[in-house]
Amino acid sequence: MDEDQADHMLTKANSGANYSHPEVDLAWIAWKASRAAIEVELPDKVFVEDEFDNGHNCAIGYCAESITSLGLKVKP
Repeated sequence: MDEDQADHMLTKANSGANYSHPEVDLAWIAWKASRAAIEVELPDKVFVEDEFDNGHNCAIGYCAESITSLGLKVKP
C-alpha cells in the first residue's frame, strides 16, 4: 500500500466522527467499543489521618484521571 492509499483509507467522514473507508470505520467502531467495555477497579480511598493517607488518596485520584484520559472507565 502506498502513502496515497493509506491517506485515502484514513480520510474522515461525518464531520470527523467516522472514516470514509468502510473497513477502517468498522475497525474504529470496534476499537471504541472495546475501550468502552473496559472498567478498572481501583483501591478504595482511606480515611485521612496523616500525610501517608493523604498521599494514598491523591495517588488514587491521579490514577483515575490517567485511566479516564485513555478512554477507559473507573468503577465507582
